This record gives sequence, C-alpha cells and structure tokens, in this order.
Amino acid sequence: MKKILLLCAMLFALAANAQNVYRPYREFVYKVTVRCGDSVHTSYLSMWATDSAFEADASQRQLFYAYHDNYNKDSLAAAWPYKDRVECTGIIENDKKVWIHPPRSGEFAMLEYFPFPELQFPAKCKHKYRRSFLGHVDFLDKFMYLRYKMSIECPANSDDIWVFGEFNGKSGKWDEELMYEDETGFSFMGFFYNSPIGKSIVLELIDTIEHKTTEK
Repeated sequence: MKKILLLCAMLFALAANAQNVYRPYREFVYKVTVRCGDSVHTSYLSMWATDSAFEADASQRQLFYAYHDNYNKDSLAAAWPYKDRVECTGIIENDKKVWIHPPRSGEFAMLEYFPFPELQFPAKCKHKYRRSFLGHVDFLDKFMYLRYKMSIECPANSDDIWVFGEFNGKSGKWDEELMYEDETGFSFMGFFYNSPIGKSIVLELIDTIEHKTTEK
C-alpha cells in the first residue's frame, strides 16, 4: 500500500511540474529593446499559454503573444483578454524540458534565425551541444547555414541557469543569451547579430499577472 501511495505521489509531482511555470493564463510581460545601429526602440510584449493543443499537436500547447506600445498594469488588466495585435504559436513544457516558439511578427522576425528558448531537465551545467538552422535569412537576403555552439552555465550561489549560443560566420557573429529561473522561466532573452551595423533584440521580464483560466 505504501508503495502504491508513493508511486501516486511521484506521478502527481511529475504532472504538476509538467505545467508549473507556464501554467494556463499566467501572463508574462516583457520589456523589449530593439537596436539597429544607433537606433533604439522600446516596446512591451505579453506572453501566455493555454491548456489547449496547438494546431492539433498534442505535444504543444497554445502560446499567445500580444504587442503593446506602452506598459501600465491596470490598463493591461482592463484590456484582458487581448484582441488586437495578437499571434498564436506553441510551447512545450513537461518534466523533461521547456521549449518556446518566440514571437515572429515584424521586427521579431529575426528571432527565427536563433535557437528557440529551450532547456532540458535536469539542467546539466557545463553541458555543450549544437543547434542548427538552414534556410533563407530574410533581413540579409541570403541562404545560410547557421550552426550554433550551445552551452549551459550555472553561476555559483545562484539558482539561475544561463543558456548561451554563438555562431561566427562571414556575415557576422550571432549570439544568444537566455536566463531561466525556477519561478519565472525565461526571464531574460537576448538575441544579438553583430555585423558592421549591428542588430539585437532583448526581452526582459518585468511582471507576471495571474488570470482566471477561462476568458471573459
């Protein structure tokens, strides 16, 4: 009997961990800084998942993004659920990994050419691996093979986990920096293309908002 109860407890723990951080309708608000040469643009982005499958793919849940020019928590709460400037994609979160398809509208299209935010559990510090992209890079108007060297770092005296990716090519240097925290997931996501001009997108988590699991 004790073994059965222990097994049930373990299964319950795994099920709880499967949708722990990005639980349905928990909104993550990011400050977004886009740089291109000397030009700097700041905006805000909301991200939240639901408990519905994405495009009939049982392995992914729906993940939504909403774009905001300004940030005011009360105004956002009053406008929920958002109807304008919203796009839908997918997220995978279970006891083995979390994987997020980043936003891809407008200036965020550049994120298609970086490894998507991903972390496998348990995280292996000092672990090195590779991620590749083969396709047409629109903003450079060329076909490229990007092969990133990835590494996982765990700073001393911290529960934060950093994921780094880099690629050096004739067209420039590509860097990705991600920080994952147990309570808030990917709280920092930086994507940097270092060419003679330079282009980058940085997302910094500034707030989380808990919504009811059913919309208005």
